[in-house]
Amino acid sequence: MNSELITFEQPNSAIAETFRSLRTNILFSKTRSNQEIKTILVTSFESGEGKSWVSANLAVSFAQKNDNVILLDTDMRRGRQHDIFQTSIRPGLVDILSGKRKEGENIQLVDYVKGTAMANLKIIPTGNCPSNPTELLLSKKMVYLINEMQDVADRVIIDAPPVTAVADASLLASKVDGIVIVLEQGRRKAEDLKKMIKDLKKAGGNIVGIVFNKVPYTRKSYGYSSYYHENSLSKPNKRMRD
Repeated sequence: MNSELITFEQPNSAIAETFRSLRTNILFSKTRSNQEIKTILVTSFESGEGKSWVSANLAVSFAQKNDNVILLDTDMRRGRQHDIFQTSIRPGLVDILSGKRKEGENIQLVDYVKGTAMANLKIIPTGNCPSNPTELLLSKKMVYLINEMQDVADRVIIDAPPVTAVADASLLASKVDGIVIVLEQGRRKAEDLKKMIKDLKKAGGNIVGIVFNKVPYTRKSYGYSSYYHENSLSKPNKRMRD
């Protein structure tokens, strides 16, 4: 696996422990109807804040708990999960959503999921970038896909585009149980975060966590605070790509 997967490569590290803390707090969160959080959308304010890295390591963390996990990459313009997990980009989400499957016909997920070094963690990459990604995410096929993934997996992690780049994250907000926001430490103004939370809630989203990434690494920098299950993550000596 890729060295970005610290939760897999270094399971005893402080960063891996922070992901376990985030995982635990998601497990204690509930949907608005007081149900378990099964589908988790991970997004950021803009590109480069590390949301794909967080998505991948959070998926590994849930798999280490023996959950059956599907990690879905919906960032069709800049998808990275195929790079992180070192697999091919196709077939993927685009192929599922643009296929000629009839309405109501089940998706054969086995044709699209790709295995990883963990038997209970599968990924669905983006596929090649289409000309109409927003329209594909708005389609009924996307709703069917999320429902079918929930039927076969204990946890579904969705790596979504940044909210300020395109409308895709907001379009998906109401279709998932919970949303985790990733922010680069010191890069955002409080007003940016407040607007982002307001917009996602207005779109029907349920915010269950905020991750502060790229925090300067010291022993004191690791910690947990109660505000939106806020977690501080850092990756020493390497700036996180999106």
